[in-house]
Amino acid sequence: MEQGKRSLLTDNEFREKVALRAYEIYEDRGGQLGRDIDDWLQAETDVLAETTQQQKVSPGRIPPSGATSAASPPRARKTQKSTGRAG
Repeated sequence: MEQGKRSLLTDNEFREKVALRAYEIYEDRGGQLGRDIDDWLQAETDVLAETTQQQKVSPGRIPPSGATSAASPPRARKTQKSTGRAG
């Protein structure tokens, strides 16, 4: 399968992306020790969100501005009350 058409990460690719993201989080916090598990869990969340977002957007398609979810909220329907009289 072509690289651009593949939608899922292998276990190794996922682990590598999480490790890189966890290190970025560690550095952003100034290298403070003792939060490695928190950094890893946050990195997993970030990578999963990124992967899910990429699957929602077709290649070559730009999502509409402000699009954050797959479904839009339902719109309220206008109804007219019938008076029962002919006009």
